[in-house]
Amino acid sequence: MTEEERYLFDVRGYMILNQVLSEKELAALNATFDEKQERSENPNAGRARYLGLMSWGKDYRDLID
Repeated sequence: MTEEERYLFDVRGYMILNQVLSEKELAALNATFDEKQERSENPNAGRARYLGLMSWGKDYRDLID
């Protein structure tokens, strides 16, 4: 990790990692996400805050390192 990456992680609390997931993994995550959005009755659905992603299935749990 570079000094800049360390600094940004400290400031933001997260890192952006490009090309970490395969196209197949990303497609599975997107399909699950879309399904949850369609079934949601929440008027705030589509906003950037989501809770309980680990209950969405194995594909989401596998994101935890």
